[in-house]
Amino acid sequence: ARPEEYAFYARFSGGLAGVALDLAGSEWFTALRSETLSFYQNLPDLTRAELLTDVYGWFESNRDYTPLIFEMIGSLIRDQLVYLTSGKENLIINKDQLDILSEHNIYRRSKEEARQNLIRAYAVIIAARKGLDLNASYEGLVCQSLLALRKELSNAKSSRNPVQRNR
Repeated sequence: ARPEEYAFYARFSGGLAGVALDLAGSEWFTALRSETLSFYQNLPDLTRAELLTDVYGWFESNRDYTPLIFEMIGSLIRDQLVYLTSGKENLIINKDQLDILSEHNIYRRSKEEARQNLIRAYAVIIAARKGLDLNASYEGLVCQSLLALRKELSNAKSSRNPVQRNR
């Protein structure tokens, strides 16, 4: 891994060195993060049908990692909110993904509208994580969360491969 990737692991793990080393040394985490970034980057172009079939299928195949996927998406939304409001790159967890964060569809809106959409998108992630903790219906929770994220972060325009699989 490159130095900026090590920095990501340290920030994402909350500064817990053992957790950071475990994440950095695991192929499954690297692949899952790459797939999650692919989904997040492609979200502006996904249709409802793609979300409810292809992307839901990806979540289902990674069911054991769903809390971690939501945590990754939450960290991206948080970073976009920080970047939008402060412009300070040193506060961003996913610095190695600044190109994805800074070129996202959300920036086509006014700053205040984008801020409100990001806050609501982060609330979707919080609700999804809480729903998982409370053992809510998996399919309903994931599908509703995907549709709500799409509503807050984008407008579907075209069809493309929603998740680039790296495994």
